[in-house]
Amino acid sequence: MTTASGKPIRQLLGELFGGVRNLARDHVEEFKAERANEREARRRAPVQFGVAIGITLVGAVLIGQALAVGIGALGLPLWAGYAVIGAIVLVVGIQLLRKLPSTSDMDTVPEATIKRIGHDIKEIATEVADDVRSASGGPPLPPGVRQ
Repeated sequence: MTTASGKPIRQLLGELFGGVRNLARDHVEEFKAERANEREARRRAPVQFGVAIGITLVGAVLIGQALAVGIGALGLPLWAGYAVIGAIVLVVGIQLLRKLPSTSDMDTVPEATIKRIGHDIKEIATEVADDVRSASGGPPLPPGVRQ
């Protein structure tokens, strides 16, 4: 049995399954790439956190030293320098901690890939329905019309 395009149904099905296989392979590769990007973002977060904690600790130590020297000497030059530097480092450390990515914002589901897969499935279903209609001798439906 042949379709309106002159191709046998067996050939059309072979082309369909070959196309679906290639499409699935492409989506798997896209899925892997998206997951790799997400893993890289999760891998960087602990390093950023460690740097922020380290800088904050240095700032806290410098502020502590400034207070200790200031109480002991009550002289402005020595502890004022420690206090200014310590305050600057502490503020930078706190700002770095605030800019850390939230773990709830780290997405582990590749939504873009899933959306494209759904779109491709709909297109394939429409094409198969058109091929079946043409093989049975019925007129093709206009685009956007569902049976």
